[in-house]
Amino acid sequence: MKRKAFTLIELIITITISAILAIGTFKAVEAIYIRGQKVKNITQLSLDTQSVADQLSLLLYDRIPASVIGYNPDNDVIDFRPLSDISGNENYTVLEWLGIAREALNHRSYSCFIDLSKSDKENNKIFSPDTNGTKISKIVRKKLNISEDIYSQGIVNLVFAGSFDESTLEQDFNDSFGWHGNDSYASLDINISDEGNITIVDSHQPNYIYEKYYLVDTAYAVARGIDVNISLCSDLNNTNVKKDNNTLYLFFNYRPWKGETFCGDKRSDANRSGNVTILMQDVTAFEAFTVDRTIRFKIDSYRNIRGTTSRVHISKQKVVF
Repeated sequence: MKRKAFTLIELIITITISAILAIGTFKAVEAIYIRGQKVKNITQLSLDTQSVADQLSLLLYDRIPASVIGYNPDNDVIDFRPLSDISGNENYTVLEWLGIAREALNHRSYSCFIDLSKSDKENNKIFSPDTNGTKISKIVRKKLNISEDIYSQGIVNLVFAGSFDESTLEQDFNDSFGWHGNDSYASLDINISDEGNITIVDSHQPNYIYEKYYLVDTAYAVARGIDVNISLCSDLNNTNVKKDNNTLYLFFNYRPWKGETFCGDKRSDANRSGNVTILMQDVTAFEAFTVDRTIRFKIDSYRNIRGTTSRVHISKQKVVF
């Protein structure tokens, strides 16, 4: 009897077909993997971007509206303008604003209102019902993790609601809130008693007393790493978190009315102060502008898909009233 066996040609054909099937299977598995990683990264990137947008919207909601500026730290001269005056093609890379002492307001430590009938404008003494200076100090010091007296050190200032509209500012805008070494006519140094008596001790006395006011305890700045010098901020010097041009930072706990600027300001003559935290990495663009007294900002971000040359991209926009 003759024994049957594969011929050499049959073996070659079989091996070739198996190789082709294997390559096709590998490509299919690779495509499935890439598709899965892309969905995973898009989901995570969308959640991260939304979280940052929500955080910024909450901080911007508590802004002094007229105080919001765009700042260009790369110019030879100090260059900042109200956000409402900046067009989309101008290079103002840092967004800054004054934030109200929201925590003290939430704890009903101040009322935001002046009783004009019980105030003495001639002696710069005003009365704010349901306001307690000691409670305000305790809450603000805990929020900012500081031990200084908030009144004698000028940590908290008062801004009248009459200063909110830029058209009503009594001084030039540059000298309204103390931005980048300028004067601060619109934010005022004060003392507050436990009974709600507020004494304006600022060197710039207001021409008018308005019924409504807010307390401000810090300024905020948002910028990407490419537009600041993060190595100047001690908060992040000893961390292993990636710090690069596409990292978005939030600066806080500094006070322009005291001549301070954020710790990452690149200008050599800057009086840097405050703290910084990382909002998000892999941010390719951050843009803010005003529309009908609202602030709209956009965050563009990307993320590389591990093991491939592909990347995913997300763009989120938010409106703050």
